[in-house]
Amino acid sequence: MRVQFRRAAVVAVACACLLAAAPAGGAAQAIQEPDVVASQAIVVDATTADILFDKGAGDPVAMASLTKLFTAFVAIETTPLDRRLSVSEYDLVGEASMGISAGESLTFETLLHGMLLPSGNDAATTIARNLGAQPGDTDSQATQRFIDRANTRLATLGLHNTHLENPHGLDTDGHYSTARDIAALTLYALDHEPTFAATLQTAQYQAEGHAITNTNRLLGEYDGLIGGKTGVTDNAGYCLMQIAEIDGRRVIVVLLGSTPDAWYADAEALLDYGIAATAVPGTATRYGQI
Repeated sequence: MRVQFRRAAVVAVACACLLAAAPAGGAAQAIQEPDVVASQAIVVDATTADILFDKGAGDPVAMASLTKLFTAFVAIETTPLDRRLSVSEYDLVGEASMGISAGESLTFETLLHGMLLPSGNDAATTIARNLGAQPGDTDSQATQRFIDRANTRLATLGLHNTHLENPHGLDTDGHYSTARDIAALTLYALDHEPTFAATLQTAQYQAEGHAITNTNRLLGEYDGLIGGKTGVTDNAGYCLMQIAEIDGRRVIVVLLGSTPDAWYADAEALLDYGIAATAVPGTATRYGQI
């Protein structure tokens, strides 16, 4: 694939130049950081937790459907994959959808794929409402109960610059996160919840009458890509989280506030940089740890 060959060439040339530039007994010359359009971005070495690139990564902003990474993580911790969840008219909130209908009963596994692959707002709301429900709750009360639980759980992980107002990421006041918090959540989920990565790397999923396709254009195109998540709203702009691993070196990239023309190019540039930096330690600035 085009991206595979380009990424391999970038890393090979970068490594060769770095080694050639290294003094006889010293470290290699630092590599140049990428210039990206996104207003916030981060690259994290997922092995060491070192931050290799930081552009406004601590600034709280709207994060669109990258919200669903938080919803997915809390839900995966909460309930088994085979639990059946009911779909109500309340869940059909519009915009991005997995195509469910009121009255259906689907497993959490199917809805999880419907939330993360095509970024279904309907699937996200169905999950949140069912997992938050207590006897006597209205639909909105049940959903809010899940959101309150999610915010509490995220705080225990130290993600104090994230606050959820809904489970899907449609624009609303008080709903925000940071590139750093999203990367930190991703790193924690990769280490503790195998279902998280397994779902993100699924290209196609078919079950219970629903055929679901992943909207992440880099999946299957960028060499070593494990998976990722897309997100777009007016307030958030074009957002991506991507995870790649080459020869045991894993990097996490998050970008927020990019443009329709630049968001995937931004992601590729950040992934290239991260992979090259982890191939030759000491060649990238460290901005602390995640």
